Amino acid sequence: MKKARKRASAAKRVGPDEILPEYDFSKAERNKYASRYARGSAVVVLEPDVAAVFPTSREVNEALRGIARMVLKRRRWPIYAGCMERGLMLVIVMLTGSLVSAQQPGAAASAASVEQQVATLVKQHIAWGPAASTPNTKLVLKESARSGSEVKFQLFAENLPKEAIYSLVSWPVTAKGPAVTIQGVTLNEAGMAICSGKPGNCSGQRPNEPVDLVAHPVPGEPLRVGLVSIDGLIKAFVKTVPVPLRAEDHGCRVDATILTPGSELVWLEGSGFPAGGELAFDSDSEGDRQNRKVKADAEGRYFTAMLPYKQGLQSGTLRVTLKYGSCAPTVKVPWGKRN
Repeated sequence: MKKARKRASAAKRVGPDEILPEYDFSKAERNKYASRYARGSAVVVLEPDVAAVFPTSREVNEALRGIARMVLKRRRWPIYAGCMERGLMLVIVMLTGSLVSAQQPGAAASAASVEQQVATLVKQHIAWGPAASTPNTKLVLKESARSGSEVKFQLFAENLPKEAIYSLVSWPVTAKGPAVTIQGVTLNEAGMAICSGKPGNCSGQRPNEPVDLVAHPVPGEPLRVGLVSIDGLIKAFVKTVPVPLRAEDHGCRVDATILTPGSELVWLEGSGFPAGGELAFDSDSEGDRQNRKVKADAEGRYFTAMLPYKQGLQSGTLRVTLKYGSCAPTVKVPWGKRN
């Protein structure tokens, strides 16, 4: 009891701007952490669900650096930050094939590599055509029949050796990359891809049967096919969108192509605008809006990639408008898992 009374009396003798005698700061270091803030560090608070996936500052920084690099590169084909934040983990899941991989150690590496994976996917889609083909060669897809959701095409080649044997390759949006679908394809005198039935060639129900490409595409889904010679020296690629997602207005147009099964990644192409014209870009994905000014290229085109998913929703619609004067086409892109 005496000790307690002594502490109380000592406390009474200390002024309001002084400290108690038992507190000793003689060995304290002045401004020990000040240098960190001088270098531009910032303190932010993560929500519990985000902190569970990115538990350390290093992982958070790696993920955000990946997003930052994508924002800074948007001059060529911008992927807007607001869209990326909504679809970031969904794209990781789609590209890596498992949500578990985004929750295990190394998740930050997956997040940081989203930029590279998305960029690679977009670049490969763009190049699928003359850019990836042997110079002076060309493939043409000609629609031969359409019934309900089924569309049939036949494949014609220009300037490809007719004596060569080819493999038919395709790249559906449901696959991570191209794959051989038919081996032993040859060309007839008209350049049509056929199965001759000869030894070493593919066979149909009859000799020299045309190769029919049958697709059941959803709106905006591309059909991407190619012919590659057995020795790999000759190759030609072509793509088309059998059921376009397209909007037109006063000579201007916006096309949307889905690059993943649930439209997690969408490629947008505007055309018909004045060369170098300043366009008003407006997008709305279930309440998440983006508004900005963009420029058409020297050919009056504008390209961008978008990640339309919104957190907490399983499906929705992305609406994108490109406006120049009285021209304002608006394309609508459904997103979400297929039935």
